[in-house]
Amino acid sequence: MLSQRTTSCLLLGVLLTPPLALARDREAARSAYTEARAFHDQLQEKAAADRDLKEYQRALFLYFTVIDHDPTYGASDDTLFAIAGLYEAMAARFGRDLYRRRAIYYYEFVAREYPLTKHKPTALAQTASLTRAAVPPIQTVTAPETQEVRTDLATVSEVRYWSNEDYTRVVIQLDGEVEFRKEILQNPDRIYFDLKESRLQKTLVDKSYAVNGPFLKQLRIAQNSDTVVRVVLDFEQIKKHTVFALYDPFRIVIDTLGGKPLGEPVPVKSVDLSPAKENPVETEARAELTASPTFAPVIPTSN
Repeated sequence: MLSQRTTSCLLLGVLLTPPLALARDREAARSAYTEARAFHDQLQEKAAADRDLKEYQRALFLYFTVIDHDPTYGASDDTLFAIAGLYEAMAARFGRDLYRRRAIYYYEFVAREYPLTKHKPTALAQTASLTRAAVPPIQTVTAPETQEVRTDLATVSEVRYWSNEDYTRVVIQLDGEVEFRKEILQNPDRIYFDLKESRLQKTLVDKSYAVNGPFLKQLRIAQNSDTVVRVVLDFEQIKKHTVFALYDPFRIVIDTLGGKPLGEPVPVKSVDLSPAKENPVETEARAELTASPTFAPVIPTSN
């Protein structure tokens, strides 16, 4: 039977590599954690005023690499707690409310998903402290409505999926960060996502794709309003699922997890639902990752 820590780790499912690289590498995760911890310790030896943004991003990148190698690694709670602490330090150092909100997010994640972790009391205390330190919203003047075409909307540029007999992943990629919400409906089972302040690339308008996987039957995409894109996932039966975001480029990732279905196993497959093009090279900026265990929160956005 899986331990509580291992079960929580499985919720992360953070995967930046192709679907065939689903195997976990415990030794690589252990080595990555050692490297991340050493770099973090070295960073903390410097005066806060002497630390630059690239050093913080490097530390985040190294910690996220631990999860990339093996989300079930025993030090995952330590890793995520360290990520929260880095974001808190970045908020203090650079004065960006975005970093404060991400620190709160990871502290809450650790306290909720790892209830037996030694970090829970501190994580809860830091969440409360950072929440009290919220920066008041900037008052803005609403501009008069015009008929001009919006140029500030994020574009949904790719939608893709891959699956095997007990796991399905859907990735929605945009050229900018957006807020989104999730709704679950039944009879028939389906989940839809509304992406705010966004629009579809022309090649994706009103598209539907027959997935016919063990969980997911179909994907449907449409421009629900002038500034909202809706993505609908039609299921045979909704299983446990996770939703989180990745950065550079911004992606919304939906993982559906479950036991092996009855009947013949479904072979691994990967399908790109957008026009073919090279995948962007992952860089150190993937340290801007945000994860969500079982629901789609409002993702922190830049001010």
